[in-house]
Amino acid sequence: MPIKPAPAVLRAMQVLEFLYRDHAAAPTMSEIARRTGLSKATCHSVLLALSEGGYVRRDPKSLVYSLGPGLISLGSAASSSLLLPAIARSEMEALSAALGVTTVAAVSAGSHLVAISTVSPAQSFQVSLPVGQMVPFAPPLGAAFIAWSTKREIEAWLDRAPRRLTEDERQHFGEALSVVREQGYSVTLSEPLGRHLGREVDPTAEATPLPPSEPIGKFGGVYLPTSLVEDRTYRLTQLSAPVFDRTGVVSLVILGVAVGLELTTAQIASYGDQVRQAASRLELAIGRIPDGSKDALEV
Repeated sequence: MPIKPAPAVLRAMQVLEFLYRDHAAAPTMSEIARRTGLSKATCHSVLLALSEGGYVRRDPKSLVYSLGPGLISLGSAASSSLLLPAIARSEMEALSAALGVTTVAAVSAGSHLVAISTVSPAQSFQVSLPVGQMVPFAPPLGAAFIAWSTKREIEAWLDRAPRRLTEDERQHFGEALSVVREQGYSVTLSEPLGRHLGREVDPTAEATPLPPSEPIGKFGGVYLPTSLVEDRTYRLTQLSAPVFDRTGVVSLVILGVAVGLELTTAQIASYGDQVRQAASRLELAIGRIPDGSKDALEV
């Protein structure tokens, strides 16, 4: 008996092809079902599965569907067809050269973040993150993406943590997101080095703990700080800043990714400002006119 194509896959292809052909129509689920000839129950099931992988995107306000950035991970052809990687490239190259770190442009794809463009500096032993690489969009990853989202979206992000968060941890992440919104970029650290400038520390001694008023908030081996101690040295994991579209929604984030890079508090602030400024220039490049809409977003 010949093997036949899976009906569920054919239906998913039918929906994706419809969204590709009629992407300007911004259809709702009912409209997609009517135009494709699928039942509403079947169409809803297909859209849920495609949304989970980030292959379609549902606007939470208008309830319309569009093709999602998860399609980028299917191959370089999908990536090269998008304008964002090309627009972001020059800023990423300049930022990578200035900071000496790998820079990445990433978009959200359902429960994951997807790299759509990467640039590595000339130095050896740098982080390599290929285009199409997907990482979980869950705490502490994606703080710069989720910080300007609605309360419901932030709660959903917290719920995607690798393990159930305690109330204290949820509160910590909430405070950390407030800091991200205030400074315009996020910072994650692999660990505090436990030393201050100008003071030698016995390598066999325990790291100096942070004061209770300045929590680091460890989770999953990565730190998403709410504050940094002045003149302290830290190991940086990444810095990231959001790029807003015309409507004030985060369309992508620009990341500076490093492994074991030791920076002082002042240096981290300087790096963060440079990443944020690059993101601001990208906003202008993609046509967003600054209008204070960041502050007006519901959080």
